[in-house]
Amino acid sequence: MKQYFCSYCSFSSLHKSSWRRHKLIHTGEQPYVCSVCNKRFNRKETLKTHLRIHTGEHPYECKFCGKRYKYKIPLSIHYANHHGSEFL
Repeated sequence: MKQYFCSYCSFSSLHKSSWRRHKLIHTGEQPYVCSVCNKRFNRKETLKTHLRIHTGEHPYECKFCGKRYKYKIPLSIHYANHHGSEFL
């Protein structure tokens, strides 16, 4: 299997897609553009997460009380603060 090497650092990958995504860190290229505010991103997933600001989407829901969050980390903090022993 072919291995792909970064010409800027010691990164290497067996997957061409991972290598391409990694190279964007060094080149500064940001090919993904928000259609609402024109903010640019180097990863498609980052753009997808950013779009929640505009859509109001809250995909992460507490299974105990139903409170919803845009991002996973605040939900984890919520579990720890409000449902500590139930969460474990």
